[in-house]
Parts: sequence; C-alpha cells; structure tokens
Amino acid sequence: MDNFPSRETVERYKKQYPAGTMIVLDAMPDDPYPVPVGTVGKITMVDDAGSVHVDWKNGRTLAVIPGHDSFHIIQPDPKALLQRKIEQCLSERMEVWHTKTPEQLIGMADVICAATLTAEHLKKAVTAEQAEYLLQFKDPLEIVSTCWHETHLTDDVFQQEEFSICVENITEGIYDVSDYELENEPEESPDLQMT
Repeated sequence: MDNFPSRETVERYKKQYPAGTMIVLDAMPDDPYPVPVGTVGKITMVDDAGSVHVDWKNGRTLAVIPGHDSFHIIQPDPKALLQRKIEQCLSERMEVWHTKTPEQLIGMADVICAATLTAEHLKKAVTAEQAEYLLQFKDPLEIVSTCWHETHLTDDVFQQEEFSICVENITEGIYDVSDYELENEPEESPDLQMT
C-alpha cells in the first residue's frame, strides 16, 4: 500500500477502532504470512499511518489495514456489559458505605438492600434490548434500584418477576429517567462510512 490515509481518515479509524475492541479477520490478501481467516483478536492501537494493531488469539501481533484487509468487529453482549457496569457502580457505592457510621448505615439499610438486590438480579431480569437501553446511563444501578425501592415496601419478599417488570417500566418510559445522567452526551458528527 503506497498511499497513506489522510489525517482525518486516521482520526476516524482511531475513533472507530478503539483499543480493546475485539475483531475477527475475514481476509488478509497481500500478507505472505497472513493470520488465518476467522482468527479473533483485540485491537491495541491505531498508529499515525492508519494501521490497526492487533493482538491475535493465536499469539501473533500483526496489524490490519482498513479498506485493504477485511475484518469485522465482534459486538459485545449488552447483558455482559451491563453486568460489568453494575458491578463497578456497586463497588463504588460500597467504598462510600465503608466510610459511614453504623447509625448512618442503619438509616440507609433499605437503599443498600435495593442496590445489592439490583446488582445481584439485574442480569437475569433484563433482555439484551433493555440492557442496551440501560447502558446509555452513567449509573444504571441507581436508576433500577431507585425504581425498585420506590415501588416496593422494604418488607416485601423479592420476586424476580417484579424486578423484570420494574426494568420494563424503565425501558418503556413509564418510569421517568430524565433526572439521570447519560453515559455520554450524543455527538453531532457526519455519517462515516464503515470499512
């Protein structure tokens, strides 16, 4: 490949293929020792020449060139992403809870219960579509645990079906989420062609 991509194209690649993105190789036509088709790899970086550097599962480290080599991104499971985000949010809360006095913790018992039940049961209670919706928020644990806490008495026995209904109320707009912070504010950008 004799021509290098423009600076704008390289910047687009850097946004389109961030480090940590998982890909699958579809074809590497001109490499004398190509990575086998179907090999999975993790992107480590995009360099200033527009090459996408990849650590392949077979132990090789070889870059792909968008528009020349063929590969596709493996879309992560939204339920797994939501579970990791929920665990992170719960961990942050636990750090705060550890700074509280016993009296403060007793006063927060219902909130702590709602948050821990949410973290424990959310993965089983949501569909992939609902998980995608909740991922747009910075703290989905806060939204779901607050909704569940507001709609259940503290002495209620937890029911998985009730929790699923709570998530459904959030994703269908029945429960107002306008006061909650989104993960990322949407950017206005021109449509970019995918490679």
